[in-house]
Formats: sequence, structure tokens, C-alpha cells
Amino acid sequence: MVVNNATPLLIVFLCFVIVSNPLYQDFLKYLFFLLPMILLYLYMTFWLFPFMEGKAVLSRPVLLRILISTFICAIPGFLLLFNHRLIVPVLYWLSLVFVATQVFWIIYNQRKDRILQAIRMETALAKSDASLQFLKSQINPHFLFNALNTLYGTALKGDSDKTAEGIQKLGDMMRFMLHENTLDRIPMDKEIDYLKNYISLQKLRIVDSPLISIEDEIEERNCNHEIPPMLLIPFVENAFKHGISLKERSWVKIELQCREDVVQFEVRNSIHKDESDPEKEMSGIGLKNVTGRLELIYPNRHILDVQEADREFIVKLSLQC
Repeated sequence: MVVNNATPLLIVFLCFVIVSNPLYQDFLKYLFFLLPMILLYLYMTFWLFPFMEGKAVLSRPVLLRILISTFICAIPGFLLLFNHRLIVPVLYWLSLVFVATQVFWIIYNQRKDRILQAIRMETALAKSDASLQFLKSQINPHFLFNALNTLYGTALKGDSDKTAEGIQKLGDMMRFMLHENTLDRIPMDKEIDYLKNYISLQKLRIVDSPLISIEDEIEERNCNHEIPPMLLIPFVENAFKHGISLKERSWVKIELQCREDVVQFEVRNSIHKDESDPEKEMSGIGLKNVTGRLELIYPNRHILDVQEADREFIVKLSLQC
């Protein structure tokens, strides 16, 4: 910081020396007036004022340093103004104490505020990145657990074709998670493919049930946006996990539409109160994760509306991409 601030000042000073006429009669006066002012500025903003942090300006150590540094800076002025009355050099010294010091103090505080703001932004960015990586790490195991449960249920029915199809789709999804999921953003069509594979995988175990209705209207037109990977799947995963019952009428409705700069996503599912659910305490992990990701990635650029009625759970998401 000292070098970055001193270098431009010294360059300006050298340019002044080069451009001005050294033979001019007042050249030495300008020279020995300007250089001490630059040195005083550097001393105060990088040593004296940081030393003052937490100390009163009128405290003895601070006041003594101000008086000594300004007096040393004023010595060339005393020598150049020796032909004038004593009052003139004294007024010059006092101007350094009360005017120049105040100006340098204002400059110092402005720079300090910018530095502190940059440090706070860097700290917040590091914290956000760490939180985002943690949220991402929670998504994959949670999804894998639910997908394996689905394939396990299909295998118990003895339908080897459906089980093989499900394993193939799961393999495609795992490939997605190994490659695209490591990126910050991916094309929307890849996220849609992943979403469709997941829905197809879930349909394998419930396609024969007349009590269950699965509707998905995923409109791929105009979906040219880029979004973070696995941002939409937690809502669908939650709908299948908590909205499907093999004993009661159940439904899951999924809608996706893309506009010029907005992605509209809506998921509806039936509600079944099951107090014996062994994962009851773990429910909602996916929704908490995606809520945290939305706050980090789309601050003030998303609307998440979660509603719960007597028989239906509704999630509406609007993203400004």
C-alpha cells in the first residue's frame, strides 16, 4: 500500500522537476515545499493515523507526534520564508497542524473504509463459497439414498426389465453428478434431462398403481438459460418422497416454463401424514439446501413461494436468469 500510494506521488514530483525550469529563481522554494508535504502525507496516513487507532487525538503520544512531524515538515518553509516576519512561518506551521493534518485524516479514513469494505466482501464471499460447497455436498448423498430406495422397491416386485432400466437411468444421472454437478452453471437443457430421468425413475415403481397420478409439463422452448446444477431436483424429490402413498390417492404435478429472462417452476404434491416414517427427522433436507443455494446465488433475483394446504403441498419458484 505504501508503494502503491508513494509511487504516483513521486512520479508527479519528478515530472514537476523535469518540466519546470531548474534555473527559475523560485525553483528551490517549490522543490523543498512540495517534497516535505509528500513525506508528511505518507508518514501520517501509513504510520501516525494507524498508530492513533483506539487513542484520543489529544493524548500526549499522538499530539507529540503530530507537532514534531509537522514542525520537521515546516523547517524548509521556515528557511524559505526567513525574510518575512516571524508570524508568517508560525502561521505556515499551524496550517500544517490544523489544515493539512485534517485533509490527510479525511483521505486516510476514506481509504480505510474502502479497505474494510473489500475485506468484508472477501470474507463474505469466502463464507458463501464454503456454505455453497457444503450445501452441494449434502445434495448427492440425499438423492442417492432415495434413488436406491426406489430401485430396491422395484427389484422386490421381481420386474427385472424395469430394474435394469432404472439402473441405466441412475447411471446417466450419476454421470451427470460426476461431471456437470462440479460446474458452477450448466445449460438448462442438461438440467431438464436430469429432471426427466429422475421423474422416469420414480415412475418405474408407481406406474401400475391406479391411485397415483404423475403429470409433468416441461416446456423446453426458450430454455436457453444457464443455472446451477441440481437446483430444481430437490423440489421434485421432495414431492415424490412425501407426496406418494400406495394406499391413498396421490398426485405429483410438475410444470416448467422458460421466458426471455425468467424461469418459472411449479411442483404440487399430495400430503400424507405418516408418523411412522423412519426418515421423518431427515425430511426437508433437500428443501433447506436449495433455499440456501438460492439465497447465495440469486439474492433479490428469485421468488420462492411455499404453500401447504390440508391435502396439497405447493412450491412455486421464479428465477431471474
